[in-house]
Amino acid sequence: MRKIDSYSWTEEIQKDTERWYTKIALSHYTVLSGAVLSFVILPMFYPGERALPYLFPVDNLVSPYYEIVYVFQCFIILVFILNTVSYDLTCCGFLMRLSSHMEVISTNLDKFSEYYPCPDYSKYIQGYSDSEKIISVYSNKHGSFRDLMNYDNYMIRRAYDEQLTDYTVKFLKDNIIHHQEIIRQISKVDMMFNQSIFIQLMGGSILFCIAASVLFNENVIWLKDSRMGTFAVFGFLDMFLFCYCGTYIMNTGEKVEQSLYSLPWYEMHPKARKMISYMLVRLHNMKGITAGRVIGVNLDLYLQIMKFAHSFIALLKEL
Repeated sequence: MRKIDSYSWTEEIQKDTERWYTKIALSHYTVLSGAVLSFVILPMFYPGERALPYLFPVDNLVSPYYEIVYVFQCFIILVFILNTVSYDLTCCGFLMRLSSHMEVISTNLDKFSEYYPCPDYSKYIQGYSDSEKIISVYSNKHGSFRDLMNYDNYMIRRAYDEQLTDYTVKFLKDNIIHHQEIIRQISKVDMMFNQSIFIQLMGGSILFCIAASVLFNENVIWLKDSRMGTFAVFGFLDMFLFCYCGTYIMNTGEKVEQSLYSLPWYEMHPKARKMISYMLVRLHNMKGITAGRVIGVNLDLYLQIMKFAHSFIALLKEL
């Protein structure tokens, strides 16, 4: 049987989470700083207008102040968008990292199922058939040699089964601990970010609808409304990233579930079967990432948002 070394997955995931949480916190505070610059400091330089105006009143401003304010405002908008995207990418990168740990479990289970032994016990019995001395000695003292062989085969088989059971239980225990830590971290991510994901999905969908409706207007001025295209792309990518990561995590969970079903559990010890059933129950109850604890974040949700956005944009064009 191929030996798969045990590994302290809990410590590895904890180290990963500490690194990723630091990145997420740094990105989050950077986004807040960009929001402060965009919505608090900018109106001081641009009184009487919104913090993020769609069109600049060129006729009411005099050069070079207009150019300076225009460049500064575009820079602040760009910084805000890039920081928000970095926050999204960091959060999604952490989710993808957890998914990679889930794929490690699936690979381990597949290899274990592939190399799970159907042993030929005769290869563990050596030296009996060619040793006349052993035959004569044990035949005189313990009866027939056939009885001796049957007894030794039984003891070898029993010792092998015990060793195999111990190894199987240890292997499953390591992977269960690994899997429990992954589910715990996914639940922690969902608890920390479900409200922000809900707000970003709602804001991204509204931003995408408004920006697309402005861009599809017949009287659009592309030079002045080029920022609306940036907003539309940003809203599109913001929704797609979270929905894709949510779907990817659930798909990796299904891969682990399929790997568990493919195990030869019917040949295993009842203790190992109990561990497999426990792991299946945890997989069945895995919720993944949600938006506001209301709806699961996946590509189906993304398609529904896109359908709603298409209907909303068509309605605005008619108006």
